[in-house]
Amino acid sequence: MAVVVDRDSWAYPCGACRQVMAEFAPGLTLFIGGPGGQVRTVRLEELLPMSFTRKDLEGSDTDAG
Repeated sequence: MAVVVDRDSWAYPCGACRQVMAEFAPGLTLFIGGPGGQVRTVRLEELLPMSFTRKDLEGSDTDAG
């Protein structure tokens, strides 16, 4: 996925967007466009460590109450 803005600073997806990406594309790599045509490559796990994913539900048969 690419994120590019027309300004002189870097922009990253918000927290809510990061969580949705973690749920539907957990291994996602993002290409962040910045000032002067620079590009940073980051993994979603770097932007949203310890996200809640489908793996968190697998094998979870404990009763919360």
